[in-house]
Amino acid sequence: MSLLVVPLVIAALVDLPGDFRAGSISVLGALGALQVLIAVVGLLLVGVYPRTVLSLFWPYGLFVAWMFGRSLFAWPFQGGPDQGALQNGMAYTLFGIEFLLGATVAAAATSAWVMPVLRRGFFLLDVIALVLVLISVPQGLPGSGFDGEWLVSPRSVALLAIVPISWHLAQWTHGVKGAGLRALLWVLAVFASLSRTVTAVATVTFLLAMLVQLWLTPGKFVRRAPLAAMGMLIVGLLILSQQSAFYERFFEGYTRYEVGGVSISTSGRTKMWPIVFDSAMQHPILGGGLGSSQIAMGEYIQAHNEYLRVWHDGGIIGVGLLVFAFITWLLQLRRQYAWAVKTSHAHPEIELAALFTLLGIMLAAITDNGFMYMFVDAPAGLLIGAACGVRLFEDSAPARSFAVVQPPPPLEA
Repeated sequence: MSLLVVPLVIAALVDLPGDFRAGSISVLGALGALQVLIAVVGLLLVGVYPRTVLSLFWPYGLFVAWMFGRSLFAWPFQGGPDQGALQNGMAYTLFGIEFLLGATVAAAATSAWVMPVLRRGFFLLDVIALVLVLISVPQGLPGSGFDGEWLVSPRSVALLAIVPISWHLAQWTHGVKGAGLRALLWVLAVFASLSRTVTAVATVTFLLAMLVQLWLTPGKFVRRAPLAAMGMLIVGLLILSQQSAFYERFFEGYTRYEVGGVSISTSGRTKMWPIVFDSAMQHPILGGGLGSSQIAMGEYIQAHNEYLRVWHDGGIIGVGLLVFAFITWLLQLRRQYAWAVKTSHAHPEIELAALFTLLGIMLAAITDNGFMYMFVDAPAGLLIGAACGVRLFEDSAPARSFAVVQPPPPLEA
């Protein structure tokens, strides 16, 4: 049980451990390495690796192998692996190993066993992370360039929020009491962080949850519509109370772009992206190796586009493998969810939450680099992996999607 809970608890600390050091590395980095070690031990203890799980994992596994393999040839020309390269490599590895752990553990048990464990983990994540936010917010809503005022970075909180918002909205869609309120608390945290990227992701996720609920239970959707309207009213009042900060963050800034006659702040992305693009064109097929995009960015540090950064570091091969893996998982989760709902199997909200999470990460990657943060990768990889493996033990997935697997006895909680 703790194998699935530990990554969620560690992620709840967001980037706070990064302020402390354990020798030459930060505590955040040490926790990431510890999670990889725990996941590897967990995989060895489970000892069963269904063909379906491996078939879903191989594109991402090739992606990680390619990024590290390419970097072995790039590092000598960069003077050795720098902190950015190691951080990126650790994040990619952690996401993949947590995916495998979640998938193999879930494949060895029923959804009725997996769901309480995940609920417990997300409850702890909610309590710890939202308390950190609650402590930080009274210090003042951060304006542009003042993220350091929070105990944890507002941007980091917003990126982490993609996972619990997806989880709680999926629960809310399937009628779990209190899930809507917990989702609202995370949405308020996102608005308080003034993150434009995650605000858009949360909005899309909420609209999708509404559409899914309308599809599942039209009558219940109508009855619960006033509660949803009340939540939107609360968010609207927050925006009005801090309208100057929101206006400055969303519509002003040192780089603006006209969309439909509206001036939108891009926070320098229109300057960053051409730099990375021009540098990536020097090695468009093979890439420049892990961390090479940070070197090319110079003082900007990050490209604020995950696909552009992966293309720079891993070339067309790297970004192609990553996108292929994501699309494969999206299609698999959609099939599983639709089939679980159609056949009335227990807890289809696990697949829905993973589907929302993966879609949110893919959307956020267009304008941010959340995929390089371990406190996002660990819970996201675990949830997506658990959703991909959760039906194997029950032998209830579509025959066209899964191989025939003889599962072991359920794991003890």
